[in-house]
Amino acid sequence: MPQPTATPVPTPIPDVQRDPITPDQIPDLLLHLDPAGATSSVYGHAGTWSDPENPQYTFLQANPDLQPVVDSHPPLPPVLMLTGKRMASSLSLHREPEFTLVTISHHDPKASSATEQVLLGIHPRAAGTRSFRIYASGSLTGGFVFETEKGLARLTLSSTERAKPFVVGFRRRPEREEAFLGNHAAHLAESASSKLQPDDNILPALQVGGLESGDYDYGGWIGELYLYDRALSDDELYGLFEYLEEKYGVSP
Repeated sequence: MPQPTATPVPTPIPDVQRDPITPDQIPDLLLHLDPAGATSSVYGHAGTWSDPENPQYTFLQANPDLQPVVDSHPPLPPVLMLTGKRMASSLSLHREPEFTLVTISHHDPKASSATEQVLLGIHPRAAGTRSFRIYASGSLTGGFVFETEKGLARLTLSSTERAKPFVVGFRRRPEREEAFLGNHAAHLAESASSKLQPDDNILPALQVGGLESGDYDYGGWIGELYLYDRALSDDELYGLFEYLEEKYGVSP
């Protein structure tokens, strides 16, 4: 586990009035994944999660026992239940010099016994890849870690935030990387990484809900996911957060 050489100090996301914004109003949208569009298998579970506008980037799970379930409670949007389930994709965003990833989730720490409950990530021992993981800490209630080869950031949800869905964001710029969780933000600090032995048998792919070859199961669900192939501005990013929070009932 990398140890930070300098701990980034989380800062609250500015609470200011912004003009309403929807994801399609923001240029350079590369990928939009909606749980409502996840393809069900004959077992009633989701075996495919893709964007009809960009089907080359698809999350898949062939094993029916590991396929997430699309859960719906109108009037709220459907979500993808991940507890004990996971999917893998061909996305290689960890190699991109700039991108912005935004999603919304809810976490139940009692639903998984894993020390690192991976919401989105690439296995740290996958050969030929660079690190990218967003995971809930099994040892710190409400704590999440954002980790890349450049460093890491730790952010913690308050008890009030843990009771509701929360936005999750990651923004990569050439000069820095930033993590966003609920109403908190921090840049990733440089870290002294411990090099793990690569394993050619481990899938070098972005996965959701956990990682193969280890106890990384995420306890909770994920909602819509947006990926832009550039670093969004603060107004764009925070406007997207507000859009998701309103859509999923976090804010009125």
